[in-house]
Amino acid sequence: MICRSCRGQRFEQALKEIDAVFARLQQGTYGICQGCGRSIPVERLEILPYARCTIAVGVLQVLRPRTVLALDSVMAIALGTGADPFRPPLVIDVGFHLTEVALLADGEIMTARREAMGTRALEDSSRADLVTAITALVTTMMRDDPLPQFVDALDRGPLLAGGGALRPELVSQLSAQQHAPVQPATQPHTAADALRSAQHHPSLGPPLHPTP
Repeated sequence: MICRSCRGQRFEQALKEIDAVFARLQQGTYGICQGCGRSIPVERLEILPYARCTIAVGVLQVLRPRTVLALDSVMAIALGTGADPFRPPLVIDVGFHLTEVALLADGEIMTARREAMGTRALEDSSRADLVTAITALVTTMMRDDPLPQFVDALDRGPLLAGGGALRPELVSQLSAQQHAPVQPATQPHTAADALRSAQHHPSLGPPLHPTP
């Protein structure tokens, strides 16, 4: 059981956090990570309304690692699935709230777009609406950034990741809309998978752990 004094301390701390939230709201900084300056995801704020930083920054503050290798989410997906870094993949990451489309080439993100729509939209609208939104996102990218790598990436088929990859009907409809074989990346992509692939990725130069 928690002693009465401990409960009192926790209550006082909670009041301080609430006061701090109101202060950040007045300053216009609520929802902005105090560690990196980026927006804190809405999902995290729904669970922890007084969160001061993103999960990544919070983990760094607790673990205090000596070295940090930062990978964009779409880059981590490409690495974790073993995509050929010399053959530009088009990654479509369909999350619950957000969809990100990115074209990678030579270990770099050439162009990317985001849309505030994900698998959650399937609860309120039809699957066709989500497929149309993703197709429009890819079309806009090709129009705004007519890179030659797009042709190769689309010919080989986009790589579908996130929650969208777990929905076969979404994969088939996207394939029909894109006129290309969409490849679902349904296997889990762990940090270890990405790090193992990153050791030999061209964007990182020499291997992270050179062999003797």
